[in-house]
Amino acid sequence: MLVVALLVTALVSLCVGLLLSSTVWLIVSLVASVLAGLLIYRNREIFAISRPPRAKRPPTAKHADDVEQTKVDAGPASKRPDPNVWVVDGRPRYHRSGCQIIGDQDAVTIPLSQASEDGFIPCSLCEPDRIDAVA
Repeated sequence: MLVVALLVTALVSLCVGLLLSSTVWLIVSLVASVLAGLLIYRNREIFAISRPPRAKRPPTAKHADDVEQTKVDAGPASKRPDPNVWVVDGRPRYHRSGCQIIGDQDAVTIPLSQASEDGFIPCSLCEPDRIDAVA
């Protein structure tokens, strides 16, 4: 509620400052805008918009053939267990356990293959898809 009041104050002050050519009103508008921005940043988890999970598409005939061929060519190396990674709702990256970026956030563990299928990308800090990192 305070953020909305600050934004309205900033808008009204901007209009009055422009109409009256008053530097004081323009400075009040700037200060109100900065305070609203700081409050939004400080409470960014409240204002965050979470993305709905992406729907899985069935593979096309050509893609299914490619996947099947890859499975045949992979042989025993593909029998490696699918490691778990950590994701945070509304964030685009997946992480290893203990990554500094996820810190105290509410992270959920999912298999690496599912994270890739759902459109998550690897964290550049903890590099969860490196073989020695996930093994």
